[in-house]
Amino acid sequence: RSLLPNRQDLHSHISDADVMACKSIDDVVRITLRSSYLLANYLESAARASTTNDLIRHLEEFAASREDTTGSPPAEIPFGLESEELFALSSVAFVFYKAQVCSADISNYKLGQLAPLLHHAVGCEYERKQLKEAYGDYTVSTAAELQGMLSSTCGWIRSIQSRFGSAENLTAQSKVEQKLDFVKGRGFV
Repeated sequence: RSLLPNRQDLHSHISDADVMACKSIDDVVRITLRSSYLLANYLESAARASTTNDLIRHLEEFAASREDTTGSPPAEIPFGLESEELFALSSVAFVFYKAQVCSADISNYKLGQLAPLLHHAVGCEYERKQLKEAYGDYTVSTAAELQGMLSSTCGWIRSIQSRFGSAENLTAQSKVEQKLDFVKGRGFV
């Protein structure tokens, strides 16, 4: 419910009373199966839902084999687990994990929506303030002053340039544009 507080239509599928009333493996499997259906059909993307759908298939086969009263031998426990209890517990843990992944996806989506607003409105001013606090007034009039103020950065750029020959950077670009493209391409890869 906390994953989707606004989707009241999904809240009624599983109640706290249903969970507390679980007394057997069959009850746990039924609740896990319902949770998995909701997860795969309403919350997860198609790419993420494939593993949940695989679990649903195994849970359905397991539940059907437990309901089979024809006297046939019990079906193999899915995923090669040692006991039915371990399968039920592992299934619940997997559904909890997948719900946490969905929660993280939702949070990342919301942050992704806000990031451009935060960066645009506040980010530039924040970066300028941090630079000013670290280096003082950064208005410089010459390249030599800038190199003196940012000596580590200049040294880093020189080390990148010295590693690669200038012959591979021959273009119609100006010298400054060529150096910037070189640093962007080689310095960050």
